[in-house]
Amino acid sequence: MKERMIKLLRLVAIVLVAMLVGSVGAAAGPADGNSGEGGGQGQLEEQKVRARPVFEIEGVVFTDADETRNLLVVGVVNKGLAKAVEQRLKQLGIPLSSVEIVETKPIVFVTTLQDNGPPEGGLQIAFVDGGLAYLCTLGFNAVRAGVKGFVVNSHCTTDQFKVDGTNHYQPWLSPSTNLIGNEIADPSSFKCNVKGKKCRYSDAAYDQLADKVQVTLGSIAKPTGVNDGSLEIAGSFSIVGEAAGETVEGTILNKVGRTTGWTRGPITKSCVDTGVFRTNILLLCQDFVKAGVGGGDSGSPVFQITSDNDVTLYGILWGGASDGSFFVYSPILNIEKDLGELTTFGAAVTGSDLAVSKAVDNATPSEGDTITYTVTLTNKGPDDATSVVVTDQLPDGVSYLSDDGGGAYTPATGVWAVGSVANGVTATLTITATVDADTSGQTITNTATITAAGQTDPDSTNNSASADITVASATTGTMHVGDLDGSSNASGKKGWKATVTITVHDASHALVADATVSGSWSNGASGTATCTTDSSGQCSVTSKRISNSEGSVTFTVNTVTHATLTYRPADNDDPFGDTIAVLKP
Repeated sequence: MKERMIKLLRLVAIVLVAMLVGSVGAAAGPADGNSGEGGGQGQLEEQKVRARPVFEIEGVVFTDADETRNLLVVGVVNKGLAKAVEQRLKQLGIPLSSVEIVETKPIVFVTTLQDNGPPEGGLQIAFVDGGLAYLCTLGFNAVRAGVKGFVVNSHCTTDQFKVDGTNHYQPWLSPSTNLIGNEIADPSSFKCNVKGKKCRYSDAAYDQLADKVQVTLGSIAKPTGVNDGSLEIAGSFSIVGEAAGETVEGTILNKVGRTTGWTRGPITKSCVDTGVFRTNILLLCQDFVKAGVGGGDSGSPVFQITSDNDVTLYGILWGGASDGSFFVYSPILNIEKDLGELTTFGAAVTGSDLAVSKAVDNATPSEGDTITYTVTLTNKGPDDATSVVVTDQLPDGVSYLSDDGGGAYTPATGVWAVGSVANGVTATLTITATVDADTSGQTITNTATITAAGQTDPDSTNNSASADITVASATTGTMHVGDLDGSSNASGKKGWKATVTITVHDASHALVADATVSGSWSNGASGTATCTTDSSGQCSVTSKRISNSEGSVTFTVNTVTHATLTYRPADNDDPFGDTIAVLKP
């Protein structure tokens, strides 16, 4: 089986990128008649952004704002492209006197073969694409939106810049127990004013850990030596921080990859827009580092050593030179632009963040009304929760009728024995009760609280929730719809209109004036309508013109409001309740 795997792996091409080797010539002269200089740093950055359409020319590798020389540097795969680049820059209004065009080898993704140990930054991972096995390097462990996992290159998945659920194994595809995670986040590319190109800030995707896989947050494998090709692990580096702000050329950075091990060198270019050779991909604001790289190092964590084994995370490597002389990486700030906030070091978030919420279906009931409380429990992770208990004992003023807990809720104590709740799962309980007599005018608060769980809860601020009801005052009284009458009449040759007259009564069936009725039309008509009752307790609403093709329409009373009376739909006297159908004349 192992020999078969090795044969499969040998099918994978070793494709590398190359570094800048020389200039096509001196800075191009002012062929456009413009001899102005590049201007300050801000203007130079603006020119770099404006120059992005040059990537529409096949063979343009990168654009770089070189602040030290105040030049916009454009890298091309051969000097024959210089004239086409100059013409495009002139069209974009960029003075050629502030441009240098240099020859460089193409930059492509680095993916190939080899071997190594357990899940931590710098070690080998394997995946399948198109029936072939590929090897990359695991970037770094992290927690994203409460989900434990790790960051890999997007091009080390089946579909780049798309969530496809790629499975990653460590170190080999077999046995199946080698599965360590599957892809859950890999944002789509976006347009950036470059015809035919897909843009993103990073070549990064996120995997959630497979079941029972445990990792150490912030851990990166440490080989026995630097820049010597050693793959033997002597210990681990520990991430203690992340790079903030723009990177500085000359900063010494390190990477650990499954092919060339631990290499180190200076940043030679920062925030370089980089085109990937023979693809339609453009990665914005990438950094170049003069340090060794080889096929299969894609995904290597990039970092700066601060002291001993403590390191600051800078990003994730995705490309390198064909002669192994430099690599390209996506900065951590760019990765978080694409994937969202990541926790990459410190104490990992553990336990189960349980949150409870509470709602009631009628916040202003009257004495004797039936109300329903809904308790919602959500496990926000990152771990599954067990032995969960929520206590919701009904307060004085309401009396228990029923619940849908299937025996898990005990009315006498208010204990809801929820039990196990997996990460990301929600459990609900509804409790039906009646409003007691002699409670009019009172505000009654019902509270649900998480009182037990088998795991630590990292956030206790969401462990309790309440819902209030305010019982209608006895002196206020109630009202209802006493009658609904419908009529219709022709409206021109092609239509008709419907009219509904509403009569409002109080609890003693006396007519109610100054009640505002609101309702809606449906089943052939649309829109809402409002009217206010007169001294006869009546008001009318009329529809817009209705097509003759409609044989009837429906009007429904939604609410009735009054300064001193409360609307009780349950008391409506009309045989049709709150809805009436009006027939075409």
